[in-house]
Amino acid sequence: MFTTVREPFGKFTKVTLLDSDTGESVSFVPEFGGNILELVLSKNGKTYSVIEGFQSYEELIQNSFMKSGRLIPFPNRILNGTYTFDGTTFQLPVNEKARNNAIHGFFYNRNLAEKGVTVDQNQASIQLEYDYSGDYPGYPFAFKVQLIYILMNSHEFKITSRIKNTDTRPLPLGEGWHPYFRFGKKVDELFLKIPSTETLVLSNQMVPTGEILQNETFSKLTQIGDQQLDTVFRLKAEEGVSFAELVDKRENAILRAWQETGPRKYNFMVVFIPPDRQSIAIEPMTCATNAFNNHDGLIILEPGEVFEANHGVKLV
Repeated sequence: MFTTVREPFGKFTKVTLLDSDTGESVSFVPEFGGNILELVLSKNGKTYSVIEGFQSYEELIQNSFMKSGRLIPFPNRILNGTYTFDGTTFQLPVNEKARNNAIHGFFYNRNLAEKGVTVDQNQASIQLEYDYSGDYPGYPFAFKVQLIYILMNSHEFKITSRIKNTDTRPLPLGEGWHPYFRFGKKVDELFLKIPSTETLVLSNQMVPTGEILQNETFSKLTQIGDQQLDTVFRLKAEEGVSFAELVDKRENAILRAWQETGPRKYNFMVVFIPPDRQSIAIEPMTCATNAFNNHDGLIILEPGEVFEANHGVKLV
């Protein structure tokens, strides 16, 4: 049976969609960008906490490594925080000081409004909304975001992202999510398969140089071992679904991180292993790093137009 639980989380509220029959759940904070704190999925009656999220209000506010952050209106980096759109040059705040870049947009800590929970025998879902007025320096374009979180009885969690241009002019857009997946052990012990061998060569500022590198290391299921990853993969931009697999062979558990591909969908995947190697970020993205400048995957959203795409996580 699906239910909804609410409890304090520091100054915020933690909302949990729960399947009490299986113990599966997803917990998130609407007041902080809808940040997902925990995702629990099950296989053969055993539950697994598969997302490494923030454990306390203080950790959430510090926002280390942008865990589970929603990356709007651009994922990854904008070189020197500067871009030109429709003949005007804009300067975003440089929030990656070490490399002098703007990084991961500004949506991650916005206060989202709850617009209703729907519960039936197969799933529980909630819709979160935010109207952005154009108040962030360097991005004066208005838009409306709707995020729909769906916990399903098929051992799956799905996110639908909708962004509507509510301005009177076109706007540049990229979108993504920054989850860190885990199985409660170092990722060195886990196996990984990635649905692409095309990686973007990055400069010292971690933005694409324009070169493409073929990397077949994880084209088939391969133990991660001591591999270092902070890599942008380009997927085939064909209509359908692509997914990476993270496998714990000892548990016989497969985490499938999937994303819609095709025109104006999630045609890029960034894979990153943080220094503690307790988790791995597998990030669906609509565009390449620095897309406001190189236009690789950049979406131009016309007034009144809506972007919509889906991605999710399934345990098999």
